[in-house]
Amino acid sequence: MYNRLLYTIVPFTPDKTDDVKRVVMNVLELVGVSSDPTTADRDEDLDEINTRYTGRSKFWIALDQDEVIGTVAIEEKDENTAWLRRMFVLPAYHGTGIAERLIKSFHGLTPMVLF
Repeated sequence: MYNRLLYTIVPFTPDKTDDVKRVVMNVLELVGVSSDPTTADRDEDLDEINTRYTGRSKFWIALDQDEVIGTVAIEEKDENTAWLRRMFVLPAYHGTGIAERLIKSFHGLTPMVLF
């Protein structure tokens, strides 16, 4: 059993780019979504996290010590709404409350309706 007190939710930093991609691809493969080249643009934002998720658009990562174990991203659609763009948690950490903590990471920001 994992110790949920060791988990931290922090804003994305560029040094974690490869780790974020690993988590996303791992989860997608487990649910049967391949890395088909015809859908490569589906993940283009992973190469642009620092420039794409600015202002009220945000990208956070969940860490178990220094290991990325989950991600969440919200992307502002307009001044009142945002899209939940990414939400991934490694299967070994399912049921630990990480997803809930990731979602709560953007509460308290300027109010927006999330879709």
